[in-house]
Amino acid sequence: MTAVTASTAAPRACHLPLGRAFVAALAVVGVAALCAWGTGALDRERAPWIGIGAGVAIAVATATLFAIGRVFDRGASAALGSDPKLQAMRLQGLLGLGFGAKLAVLAIGAVLMQAGGVKFPHIAAFAVAFVVASLLAQIAVTGMLLREISRGGDVRSSSNS
Repeated sequence: MTAVTASTAAPRACHLPLGRAFVAALAVVGVAALCAWGTGALDRERAPWIGIGAGVAIAVATATLFAIGRVFDRGASAALGSDPKLQAMRLQGLLGLGFGAKLAVLAIGAVLMQAGGVKFPHIAAFAVAFVVASLLAQIAVTGMLLREISRGGDVRSSSNS
């Protein structure tokens, strides 16, 4: 029988709560939309464009979460060991890339809408809704993920958490 010493024990495995982060992002954006709807801040004429903007932002946030999960699933975190600081730095870089992707999607969407003959007020409604939903989703996701990272341990993604 072999004894497990502290130096050979596996680090505590924590998981990135990607499923919970996605639900948190949806909840925050949903509450903001309900508040805007309840206060009458949504213009009926621009409501479809606002919905499209928020929907596209959530879709890009979902793709970002999927990319984060794929990077950590590939065992990329194994090289980082159990150093939470290095893992947090890697996650910060991935979130930064996700933010860049959101900006690219926003710019492409606005250009395509303008080329398709969509009027400026509708493009502006789309852009503002996209930015607001994207920012709220980024805050919710980052808070969830960094809370889990700050607990330390080996980081691997888990959509079941």
